[in-house]
Amino acid sequence: MKTLRLLFAPLSLLSAFAIGLSCPWLNAYRAAVPYLVMGMLFLVFLQLNWNQLRIRASVFAIVAANLAIPLTFYFIFSALNQPVLAIGAFMAGIAPTGSAAPSVISFLKQNIEYGVTAFVMTTFTVAIAIPLILPHLLPEAADKGFLELFLPIAQRVGFLIFIPVGVSLIIRWIAPSSKNRFPKAYRMISFLLWVCCITIMLSGASNTIWNELDASQRWFVPLCFLTALCVCVTNFTLGHFLSKEFPRESSQTLGQKNIAVTVALAMEFCEPMVAIVPLMYILCHNSWNSWQMIRLSLKEEREAREN
Repeated sequence: MKTLRLLFAPLSLLSAFAIGLSCPWLNAYRAAVPYLVMGMLFLVFLQLNWNQLRIRASVFAIVAANLAIPLTFYFIFSALNQPVLAIGAFMAGIAPTGSAAPSVISFLKQNIEYGVTAFVMTTFTVAIAIPLILPHLLPEAADKGFLELFLPIAQRVGFLIFIPVGVSLIIRWIAPSSKNRFPKAYRMISFLLWVCCITIMLSGASNTIWNELDASQRWFVPLCFLTALCVCVTNFTLGHFLSKEFPRESSQTLGQKNIAVTVALAMEFCEPMVAIVPLMYILCHNSWNSWQMIRLSLKEEREAREN
């Protein structure tokens, strides 16, 4: 039973992958994705312990890398004349630290305060940066003015991020005890929202692959996966070297992304193929997370038997 409890999260994520990829008809519910994202962020910020924030130089380095890495991949793929992969890599890399990163860091017996700080700083930095950067990268930038692209993107980002954060702060102010009233229920609901979000988003990728692409275009999907894998490996690897004191925490906070935010934006402002790259990133970073959790669980069980 203990093993099943420990494996509940990775098995749930694997189930979401399988259901999403095998049920393209679930893409009909894609309109729910922004609201699922808002619900997750609302619950995370509702119970966030702001006293856990610890500003460190390496966290600023993570924020800088969170902006520099996606732009680097964008320019590399643009130079290779691959505009879809360029925008896709940008959308995968620019996503802020995942809301579940502090929980994964805690599970891995590392410093949770580091994860909370990186989550807050990257979330607000990215929310400001995306509307300023993305209009310059979209293909229609040559035909439309900056403001014409900036305003709808800024509106959508504000809707996804600032509204749930603002509502959570208002509730905390009106009812201060609400943040600690049902912590386990908050975490479980937030996790279930994330599983639903992954399922629907991956069904969108499946729908695009099987219903919107012809056979001659499907060869492009493995390239999308390899692009996402390159971005993911770069994030986790470079993150490890950004902090001498907290290498595993910095690796996790740079590599684990709140991809739902940028997928929602890609679905609205980019062509369908672009969203496949950040969706593939979900497979990459959650596979690594699942392996880390399973490896630690097996190690702890082995040590318990030996003692």
